[in-house]
Amino acid sequence: MNDDALNQLLARARAAPPPDTSRSEFGFETRLLANLRAERLRGTGLPLAWKLCPWFAAVVAALAVWTFTQPPDLRPLSIASQSDDLLLTELLTGTIP
Repeated sequence: MNDDALNQLLARARAAPPPDTSRSEFGFETRLLANLRAERLRGTGLPLAWKLCPWFAAVVAALAVWTFTQPPDLRPLSIASQSDDLLLTELLTGTIP
């Protein structure tokens, strides 16, 4: 597009009357406040994380009970007290103390 065509298009755009927005302006604040109130009412109650909090606590309690009631053979080994070779041998042979 050359400069003359662009200048003609811009001149026509400047000469065009602005659109009538009075209809959309009427009652804008009222509509805005009504939408905000509707959003606030729709979101009443506790957020989802707080609603799920009892379930999270139940999972943590179940994991704690499971951890403390498992047999001693399944408890984690103290790796610091054993060498890596000895630990690997015991894990592979199934002779974990």
